[in-house]
Amino acid sequence: MQSKCGMGPEEPEQIGHIYSGVRENMGTWCMLQHQNYLVKSITFIFLVIDFPCSVIADTILVPVDLLVTPQYPRLTIEQLCQIHNSRIKSKSN
Repeated sequence: MQSKCGMGPEEPEQIGHIYSGVRENMGTWCMLQHQNYLVKSITFIFLVIDFPCSVIADTILVPVDLLVTPQYPRLTIEQLCQIHNSRIKSKSN
């Protein structure tokens, strides 16, 4: 649901884009390579739980996404990886 609401200027709302929550989860996978073992484990568990929930929520929201004209371009997985990795780098500095 956070992909539908937006997470700030670098990650705008994705209303009107089908399965944006699933895409967000896929973008989160790339940040695992920059984490220590404990954080990787917690993030992995979160993703395993969140992925099916995102599929269900995104499936329910398909009619809304088909009716709404997107205000922002769809973020690619590469863009999501860059956003997540920049957050990690800013937190470590």
